[in-house]
Amino acid sequence: MKRILVFFLTAVFLCACVPTPETEAVVQKDQNAMLEKAGGTLSEDNRPLAEQLAVPEGNYTFSTSAVEQRLNIAVDARVTVPDVNRLPIIRVRKARFSRELALKTVEYFLQGETLCDMTKEDQPVFDGEIRPYVNGEYGDGSYYRLEVQNKPTVRAIAEGSHRLVSAWISATDKALYEGDLESLLFLSYEEGKTVNYFERAAAAADTESESFRMAKAQCDAFFEAMGLSDTYALGYASEVLGTPFYRLYYMHRVDGFDTYISADALDRGDYAYPWGYEMIAFAADRDGVRELHWSNPIEVRDTVQERTALLPFSEIMKRFESAVKVKYAVTTDGFGGETGTMTVQVDDIRLCLMRIREQNGDGITGLLVPAWVFYGSSKLIESDGTESYNLRYGNSSGVPSGLFPVIVLNAIDGSVIDFAEGY
Repeated sequence: MKRILVFFLTAVFLCACVPTPETEAVVQKDQNAMLEKAGGTLSEDNRPLAEQLAVPEGNYTFSTSAVEQRLNIAVDARVTVPDVNRLPIIRVRKARFSRELALKTVEYFLQGETLCDMTKEDQPVFDGEIRPYVNGEYGDGSYYRLEVQNKPTVRAIAEGSHRLVSAWISATDKALYEGDLESLLFLSYEEGKTVNYFERAAAAADTESESFRMAKAQCDAFFEAMGLSDTYALGYASEVLGTPFYRLYYMHRVDGFDTYISADALDRGDYAYPWGYEMIAFAADRDGVRELHWSNPIEVRDTVQERTALLPFSEIMKRFESAVKVKYAVTTDGFGGETGTMTVQVDDIRLCLMRIREQNGDGITGLLVPAWVFYGSSKLIESDGTESYNLRYGNSSGVPSGLFPVIVLNAIDGSVIDFAEGY
């Protein structure tokens, strides 16, 4: 079966309707007060952070119900705390992909094969320059199609069956001329039929299996070739059910600290203020990379605070148990109808750095602050029997998928971090 390869380097990754965020159960939000609290009574405690916060060993469990038993919440989650003795607050800024990195990525996957420029009738050989070509079918986007002449194999540890036929590069004219791109997409699919491994049901991967280790090696090799192996690390992996493929989500490690792992389309668009969260997601098997989605890179500006005062784990859990119930009671009532039911599960709790908007900032800078992320899933069955998964701001998935942020709490003051508001 012939395979198609598509590259997208784009300045507009996700289009969406105007967000309608749910009501959040939060403490009073005051960024100045939060920063003051973060710099409260601090000591040079060199014990592991898990010990400082009194995080118990084993899984955290909790269950509750609400809305006349139509909402059921179940938590049986491993708790991951980074192996450090402090967490900072770091100022970051919205960044762009350089043309150099974009073209280097194309060259990496094509392995030096000759490309032809398919945006012109005479199909001249692609010379490495990206030129404007407006395709009215896609509205205001400018699209660039490059075709591989010799159909090489995708880079792989072992000889694979992932064949390349064509490549696309897309962006707005302005972004191309200025050399700044917000998103990078590598997508290979069977001719005449798109195979999107991020729209299929998935379950947590067996990370000890040989097939997974080989798939991970494909992704690690990409960052090594880009000179970024110290900056990005695997954060989470799932197995695409019914296929040999894995979804591997990488996280940006800022100054050696883990950051929020994004795996949700809503993290990339208008729902994440002031801009989408960085997402690096691969679909790969032992023979090669099938898809790469990478959007919203960041650059580090400065460290606001080297060490922060964090709430004890027990206090965070008290706030979680209250906030998650209120949050999803609103969702059940608002979207489930009079008889609809909702199930919320949490199976992964992580302490990391997560970006919030900076008060009185310029809109393209933010603060990485310590946060507790409660990953899991949700399932809504509406009154008419319609099922949807991971509902957020009126949008949902048709299949279950892991690594959904059920709720996120600021680790300093315990407030709920609202993706739509950015704080």
